[in-house]
Amino acid sequence: MTTETGSSFALRPAHLRFLAKALVSASLLVFLLRQVDVQRLGHELRSASAWWLSVAIALYLLMILTSAWRWALMLTAQDINVPHRLLVRSYLVATFFNNFLPSNIGGDVVRISDTAAPAGSKTVATTIVLLDRAVGLIGLLIVATAGLSALGAAPGALALLRPQALW
Repeated sequence: MTTETGSSFALRPAHLRFLAKALVSASLLVFLLRQVDVQRLGHELRSASAWWLSVAIALYLLMILTSAWRWALMLTAQDINVPHRLLVRSYLVATFFNNFLPSNIGGDVVRISDTAAPAGSKTVATTIVLLDRAVGLIGLLIVATAGLSALGAAPGALALLRPQALW
């Protein structure tokens, strides 16, 4: 097809990838909305507190930015420089896959594939993503142990888990 300026329009691979992504996203949304009572969903959304919803979204975005920053630190420690915006984008895509696939492995595969080329090795990229997972798990255990320590002082606290054993 030729336009008035004489240039021709051709579908480039980037256009095809965008169209494929848009089609998959639209298909997933249609599939999800068919499983949901849309009227009840609308009622719940209207009755939700806009302030608390904004706080939740802000905290979730902060978590994404912090996680991408932690990932960038690990990459930088290995002399791998990837722009932060690309890591944030990759983390958002990985989060999508983590939420909609049966396991969290899909998101890790996305993150590994996005950093394998800059790292020059799939092994290095995999190691960094696994180390990032381990650091996240250690952080979760510290928060859980601190919470259990606070709960341990309360009457009727769980007898099965003792904070001293976790610390």
